[in-house]
Amino acid sequence: MSAPDLPAEAIAFLRDLKANNTRDWFQANKARYDRDVNDPLERFRADLCARLSDLTGTALQAKSFRLHRDMRFSKDKTPYHAHLRMTFWAGADKPIVGPACHLSIETDKVILGNGVLQFTPDTLAAWRATMGDDKAAARDLDRIVTDLTEKGWTLRDPDLKKPPRGTPPDHPYARYLQYKGFTVWHETPRPDAPAPVSPDALAATMAEAVEHLRWHFRFFPEPTETRNPT
Repeated sequence: MSAPDLPAEAIAFLRDLKANNTRDWFQANKARYDRDVNDPLERFRADLCARLSDLTGTALQAKSFRLHRDMRFSKDKTPYHAHLRMTFWAGADKPIVGPACHLSIETDKVILGNGVLQFTPDTLAAWRATMGDDKAAARDLDRIVTDLTEKGWTLRDPDLKKPPRGTPPDHPYARYLQYKGFTVWHETPRPDAPAPVSPDALAATMAEAVEHLRWHFRFFPEPTETRNPT
Protein backbone atom coordinates (compact mmCIF):
# COMPACT_ATOMS: atom_id res chain seq x y z
CA MET A 1 0.00 0.00 0.00
CA SER A 2 1.30 3.43 -0.91
CA ALA A 3 1.98 5.89 1.89
CA PRO A 4 -0.30 8.97 2.03
CA ASP A 5 0.89 11.97 0.06
CA LEU A 6 1.38 15.37 1.61
CA PRO A 7 -1.55 17.09 -0.13
CA ALA A 8 -1.32 19.90 -2.64
CA GLU A 9 -3.19 22.07 -0.13
CA ALA A 10 -0.11 21.99 2.12
CA ILE A 11 2.05 23.44 -0.65
CA ALA A 12 -0.60 26.04 -1.42
CA PHE A 13 -0.55 27.07 2.25
CA LEU A 14 3.25 27.47 2.18
CA ARG A 15 3.04 29.67 -0.91
CA ASP A 16 0.36 31.83 0.67
CA LEU A 17 2.40 32.04 3.88
CA LYS A 18 5.44 33.17 1.90
CA ALA A 19 3.37 35.98 0.41
CA ASN A 20 1.71 36.90 3.75
CA ASN A 21 4.37 36.17 6.34
CA THR A 22 2.86 37.86 9.40
CA ARG A 23 1.50 36.63 12.72
CA ASP A 24 -1.90 38.16 12.01
CA TRP A 25 -2.24 36.27 8.72
CA PHE A 26 -1.09 33.01 10.27
CA GLN A 27 -3.48 33.29 13.21
CA ALA A 28 -6.34 34.04 10.85
CA ASN A 29 -5.43 30.91 8.87
CA LYS A 30 -4.52 28.65 11.83
CA ALA A 31 -7.43 26.27 11.22
CA ARG A 32 -6.35 25.92 7.60
CA TYR A 33 -2.77 25.21 8.72
CA ASP A 34 -3.91 22.50 11.11
CA ARG A 35 -6.16 20.88 8.51
CA ASP A 36 -3.98 21.16 5.39
CA VAL A 37 -0.44 21.02 6.82
CA ASN A 38 0.00 19.92 10.41
CA ASP A 39 -2.39 16.96 10.54
CA PRO A 40 -1.39 15.33 7.21
CA LEU A 41 2.28 16.07 7.95
CA GLU A 42 2.19 13.84 11.04
CA ARG A 43 1.04 10.85 8.98
CA PHE A 44 3.36 11.70 6.09
CA ARG A 45 6.43 11.88 8.37
CA ALA A 46 5.61 8.61 10.16
CA ASP A 47 5.09 6.74 6.91
CA LEU A 48 8.20 8.18 5.28
CA CYS A 49 10.24 7.29 8.38
CA ALA A 50 9.03 3.68 8.15
CA ARG A 51 9.87 3.61 4.44
CA LEU A 52 13.38 4.98 5.02
CA SER A 53 13.92 2.59 7.92
CA ASP A 54 13.15 -0.35 5.64
CA LEU A 55 15.35 1.13 2.95
CA THR A 56 18.38 1.58 5.21
CA GLY A 57 17.89 -1.58 7.26
CA THR A 58 18.01 0.58 10.40
CA ALA A 59 15.26 1.84 12.69
CA LEU A 60 15.26 5.60 12.23
CA GLN A 61 13.90 8.37 14.41
CA ALA A 62 12.06 11.32 12.86
CA LYS A 63 11.88 15.00 13.68
CA SER A 64 10.09 17.96 12.09
CA PHE A 65 11.52 21.43 12.54
CA ARG A 66 9.44 24.31 13.85
CA LEU A 67 7.63 26.58 11.45
CA HIS A 68 8.37 29.51 13.74
CA ARG A 69 11.67 31.26 12.98
CA ASP A 70 14.25 32.19 15.60
CA MET A 71 14.61 35.91 14.89
CA ARG A 72 16.94 36.82 17.76
CA PHE A 73 20.07 37.04 15.63
CA SER A 74 18.56 37.57 12.19
CA LYS A 75 17.97 40.72 10.17
CA ASP A 76 15.03 38.92 8.55
CA LYS A 77 12.11 39.47 10.93
CA THR A 78 9.51 37.40 9.09
CA PRO A 79 8.10 35.13 11.81
CA TYR A 80 7.64 31.86 9.89
CA HIS A 81 9.54 29.53 7.59
CA ALA A 82 7.78 28.95 4.27
CA HIS A 83 9.13 25.41 4.06
CA LEU A 84 8.76 22.11 5.91
CA ARG A 85 11.94 20.39 7.07
CA MET A 86 12.43 16.93 8.52
CA THR A 87 15.34 14.75 9.59
CA PHE A 88 15.44 10.97 9.92
CA TRP A 89 18.41 9.57 11.81
CA ALA A 90 19.86 6.41 13.33
CA GLY A 91 21.35 5.81 16.75
CA ALA A 92 21.48 7.82 19.95
CA ASP A 93 23.47 10.76 18.58
CA LYS A 94 21.80 14.03 17.68
CA PRO A 95 20.84 14.15 13.98
CA ILE A 96 23.36 16.89 13.24
CA VAL A 97 26.36 14.72 14.25
CA GLY A 98 25.18 11.25 13.20
CA PRO A 99 24.21 9.65 9.89
CA ALA A 100 20.82 11.02 8.83
CA CYS A 101 18.45 11.64 5.94
CA HIS A 102 17.20 15.19 5.42
CA LEU A 103 14.14 16.56 3.64
CA SER A 104 13.11 20.13 2.83
CA ILE A 105 9.75 20.70 1.15
CA GLU A 106 9.90 24.20 -0.34
CA THR A 107 7.31 26.23 -2.22
CA ASP A 108 8.95 25.43 -5.57
CA LYS A 109 11.19 22.41 -4.99
CA VAL A 110 11.99 19.41 -2.80
CA ILE A 111 15.50 18.86 -1.45
CA LEU A 112 16.75 15.51 -0.18
CA GLY A 113 20.09 14.81 1.46
CA ASN A 114 21.95 12.32 3.57
CA GLY A 115 25.24 11.83 5.37
CA VAL A 116 26.70 13.54 8.44
CA LEU A 117 26.16 17.29 8.73
CA GLN A 118 28.86 17.91 11.32
CA PHE A 119 31.57 15.51 12.48
CA THR A 120 32.42 15.47 16.16
CA PRO A 121 36.18 15.84 16.89
CA ASP A 122 36.49 12.05 17.28
CA THR A 123 34.53 11.34 14.11
CA LEU A 124 36.51 13.94 12.16
CA ALA A 125 39.75 12.22 13.24
CA ALA A 126 38.32 8.85 12.19
CA TRP A 127 37.15 10.31 8.85
CA ARG A 128 40.59 11.69 8.05
CA ALA A 129 42.28 8.46 9.10
CA THR A 130 39.93 6.47 6.87
CA MET A 131 40.61 8.72 3.89
CA GLY A 132 44.35 8.38 4.48
CA ASP A 133 44.83 4.81 5.69
CA ASP A 134 41.87 2.70 4.58
CA LYS A 135 42.32 2.72 0.83
CA ALA A 136 39.47 0.29 0.18
CA ALA A 137 36.96 2.39 2.16
CA ALA A 138 38.18 5.62 0.57
CA ARG A 139 37.89 4.12 -2.93
CA ASP A 140 34.41 2.91 -2.05
CA LEU A 141 33.27 6.38 -1.00
CA ASP A 142 34.81 7.95 -4.09
CA ARG A 143 32.97 5.45 -6.30
CA ILE A 144 29.67 6.16 -4.51
CA VAL A 145 30.07 9.93 -4.82
CA THR A 146 31.04 9.71 -8.49
CA ASP A 147 27.97 7.57 -9.21
CA LEU A 148 25.67 9.96 -7.34
CA THR A 149 26.98 13.07 -9.08
CA GLU A 150 26.27 11.37 -12.41
CA LYS A 151 22.66 10.93 -11.19
CA GLY A 152 22.28 14.60 -10.30
CA TRP A 153 23.29 14.60 -6.63
CA THR A 154 25.68 17.29 -5.42
CA LEU A 155 28.16 17.85 -2.60
CA ARG A 156 28.05 20.94 -0.44
CA ASP A 157 31.04 23.27 -0.61
CA PRO A 158 34.09 22.14 1.43
CA ASP A 159 34.60 23.60 4.90
CA LEU A 160 38.32 24.20 4.34
CA LYS A 161 39.92 26.08 1.45
CA LYS A 162 42.65 23.43 1.22
CA PRO A 163 43.44 20.04 2.78
CA PRO A 164 44.78 19.97 6.36
CA ARG A 165 48.45 20.70 6.92
CA GLY A 166 50.62 17.67 6.32
CA THR A 167 48.41 16.17 3.59
CA PRO A 168 50.71 14.72 0.88
CA PRO A 169 50.46 16.72 -2.36
CA ASP A 170 49.64 13.56 -4.30
CA HIS A 171 46.94 12.35 -1.88
CA PRO A 172 44.24 10.81 -4.14
CA TYR A 173 41.37 11.86 -1.86
CA ALA A 174 42.69 15.22 -0.64
CA ARG A 175 39.45 16.98 -1.56
CA TYR A 176 37.51 14.86 0.93
CA LEU A 177 39.82 15.98 3.72
CA GLN A 178 38.54 19.54 3.27
CA TYR A 179 35.20 18.57 4.84
CA LYS A 180 34.20 18.68 8.51
CA GLY A 181 30.91 16.98 7.70
CA PHE A 182 29.94 15.11 4.56
CA THR A 183 26.55 15.08 2.86
CA VAL A 184 25.09 14.61 -0.62
CA TRP A 185 22.03 16.52 -1.88
CA HIS A 186 19.38 16.13 -4.56
CA GLU A 187 17.02 18.92 -5.66
CA THR A 188 13.79 18.34 -7.58
CA PRO A 189 12.01 21.40 -9.04
CA ARG A 190 8.26 21.49 -8.47
CA PRO A 191 5.52 22.49 -10.93
CA ASP A 192 4.01 25.97 -10.90
CA ALA A 193 0.68 24.65 -9.62
CA PRO A 194 0.80 23.15 -6.10
CA ALA A 195 1.00 19.36 -6.29
CA PRO A 196 1.10 16.57 -3.71
CA VAL A 197 4.43 15.30 -2.37
CA SER A 198 4.70 11.53 -2.57
CA PRO A 199 6.69 9.65 0.10
CA ASP A 200 7.01 6.79 -2.38
CA ALA A 201 8.80 9.09 -4.84
CA LEU A 202 11.01 10.53 -2.08
CA ALA A 203 12.01 7.05 -0.91
CA ALA A 204 12.79 6.03 -4.49
CA THR A 205 15.11 9.02 -4.88
CA MET A 206 16.73 8.42 -1.49
CA ALA A 207 17.33 4.79 -2.50
CA GLU A 208 19.91 6.09 -4.98
CA ALA A 209 21.99 7.40 -2.05
CA VAL A 210 21.32 4.80 0.65
CA GLU A 211 24.75 3.23 0.08
CA HIS A 212 26.30 6.61 0.89
CA LEU A 213 24.39 6.85 4.16
CA ARG A 214 25.33 3.33 5.21
CA TRP A 215 29.00 3.99 4.40
CA HIS A 216 29.01 6.49 7.29
CA PHE A 217 27.66 3.94 9.77
CA ARG A 218 31.26 2.72 10.26
CA PHE A 219 31.96 5.74 12.48
CA PHE A 220 29.03 5.17 14.83
CA PRO A 221 27.86 2.43 17.21
CA GLU A 222 25.54 -0.12 15.67
CA PRO A 223 21.88 0.84 16.22
CA THR A 224 20.11 -1.37 18.75
CA GLU A 225 17.20 -2.15 16.44
CA THR A 226 17.48 -2.94 12.75
CA ARG A 227 15.23 -3.88 9.89
CA ASN A 228 15.90 -5.92 6.80
CA PRO A 229 16.78 -3.62 3.88
CA THR A 230 14.38 -3.83 0.95
